[in-house]
Amino acid sequence: MTLNPRTGRLYPVAADLRINESVDPEDYHRRYSVVPGSAKLLFLDPAPTGH
Repeated sequence: MTLNPRTGRLYPVAADLRINESVDPEDYHRRYSVVPGSAKLLFLDPAPTGH
């Protein structure tokens, strides 16, 4: 995620996850993996302030 300080636009990234059943449920770093090809870059603009 990053932010454009001039415009206030936020750029978060989202993706679908899958559960690795063979990994210990307490091992969060290996328990989930990103589904290949599912990453999405979002563009969020700040709401107008009404001025």
